Amino acid sequence: MANVWSGVTIDCLDPERVARFWGALLGREPGPSQEGWVYLGERGDPQPRLVFQPVPEPRTGKVRLHLDIAVDHVGEAMATVIDLGGRYTGERHDHEQGAVVVMADPEGNEFCLVEYYDGRCDDSPEQRKLVACAAVREDDVRMSGTPEGFTYRLRRNGDVEVLHHGRPASVLRGAAAARFLVDVDSDDPQELMARLTGNYKHGNERTAKRHPRNQDR
Repeated sequence: MANVWSGVTIDCLDPERVARFWGALLGREPGPSQEGWVYLGERGDPQPRLVFQPVPEPRTGKVRLHLDIAVDHVGEAMATVIDLGGRYTGERHDHEQGAVVVMADPEGNEFCLVEYYDGRCDDSPEQRKLVACAAVREDDVRMSGTPEGFTYRLRRNGDVEVLHHGRPASVLRGAAAARFLVDVDSDDPQELMARLTGNYKHGNERTAKRHPRNQDR
């Protein structure tokens, strides 16, 4: 019989918590498991079984083996991971074949979300902005059609800091930060920044094309 890759085993302080995260992310149901362990799937499944093994010590140092998860849209997948209790590490790589974003599960085990372009040229505004954020990191980013005085900064922990004339105006974390990186070039920028910062009183609503007060203009 040929050798067959049947599964991946992950050391965990809390196997049930980590297994819930991965089960929700991948749509995998628990299979028969020994006491204290959690198995997602069974031997013979089309995908390798994931095994979550209890250990007494937390993870230390860099993970030398990680999973690559293929996704349709990396920005939406980032938001899903964060909603499930994972986090963005701040690391992203863009290649001709696709985009790779490094995420971490609830116990800090790193893995990659991979959006393959499959020969298509993804030149959408959200893709261009995500590429720009990956390159700039903690420098200020100006938006196309930038609202007067607004910039934002992508921190290395994945948070987005919104600035107004160089001063902090708002900090977005988790799913809100991931959603912002997708929306920032597709929404009306003046309205988006006013909505996020509550800065309507300074006149932003007068130039926000989709603000309710301007619908009849």
